[in-house]
Amino acid sequence: MLREVGGDVVAQAHAAEKGKTIKGVINDFLTGGNGRAKRDHWVPRWMAFPPSAYTTRGGVATVAAANRAVWLAEPEAPLDPDPAAADAADEVEGGDTESADALEEIDEQRLAA
Repeated sequence: MLREVGGDVVAQAHAAEKGKTIKGVINDFLTGGNGRAKRDHWVPRWMAFPPSAYTTRGGVATVAAANRAVWLAEPEAPLDPDPAAADAADEVEGGDTESADALEEIDEQRLAA
C-alpha cells in the first residue's frame, strides 16, 4: 500500500519500519500531513473496481464475489441471426436437403458454443 500511495522511493526507505510507522506515513499521504503530497481518490485494491488482491493467497471477499459475478458482464448472444444461418435457411426453403443439413450443423455449433 505504501508503494501505491508514496512511490518506490518512500516504500524502500520505510521497508524496515514498524507497521505503526508505515501506517502513519500512509495516513500522511492520504491527508497531506507532514509535508507529504496529498493523494486524492485513492482506495485499496480490494475496494477498487474491479477489485484485486495484494497477494495470491486469496481470502479477499470482494475479489471472490467479483469473480463469481464475471458472467454478468459478458455480452449476451446477438439478437440478430447469424448471416450464414440466414443464407442456409433461405436455401432450405427451396427444398435443398444439403442446405438443411448445413443449417442443422450451424445450429449444433451455436448450441455447442
